[in-house]
Amino acid sequence: MSQWRSVKAKRLLSALLRLGWSVKRQTGSHNVLAKTGWPDVVFAFHDN
Repeated sequence: MSQWRSVKAKRLLSALLRLGWSVKRQTGSHNVLAKTGWPDVVFAFHDN
């Protein structure tokens, strides 16, 4: 069992943006997040 609790995608994306990540590009419901010094991360936005 994971120690992480589940959260809505909108809330997680908001937290990542506050931590310095930015949306590099968006295709449909998938965002590619970027941050200097880190590899790009694909974020699937499926809240429904």
